[in-house]
Amino acid sequence: MKEREIKYRLMDKESYMKLKEWLSKKCNLKSEVLEIDDYFQHPCRDFRLTDEALRLRRDERKDQVKIYLTYKGPRETSYMKVREEINIELASSKWLDEMMKILLEKLGFKHIATIEKQRIEYDCKSYTASLDIVKDLGLFVEFELKPEANPSELFGDIEKILGQNVELKLVEQTYLELLLSGSRN
Repeated sequence: MKEREIKYRLMDKESYMKLKEWLSKKCNLKSEVLEIDDYFQHPCRDFRLTDEALRLRRDERKDQVKIYLTYKGPRETSYMKVREEINIELASSKWLDEMMKILLEKLGFKHIATIEKQRIEYDCKSYTASLDIVKDLGLFVEFELKPEANPSELFGDIEKILGQNVELKLVEQTYLELLLSGSRN
């Protein structure tokens, strides 16, 4: 499946709160989640050079824990980030992520980073909006288009958001790239 998303850094807490209020009125609250993402380097291929990623995600919601293994392919040239994404839910288990880390390392994959974020997800008509507080990186919003959705509604909404004096800065890098480059909040 193709992932189509665009990410912005929120320049201050006030912008975060204004955007949260705007999304609460415009969209439906989907979930609040703690996501802990562990990224791995392939033993024979440098994912930084091939623009790929292998991620093991621990997704904690209320009393539920889910584990996902995700491959992200190279980004396509576009006005928004477009890339292949293969996302597999492994199980609902409190210990499976640790076992998967051990398995990946035994297979030669090297753990390179952990990214932890508090995420509030909103379901909008043609897109999903995720407000993120990312440990060591700051405040962000990611807009992901739903399959077959036309981006015009999303870009119209971004214009409306900017009209609310929400300070946004376009971010083309992934959270992993930001963390590894030392681009802290």
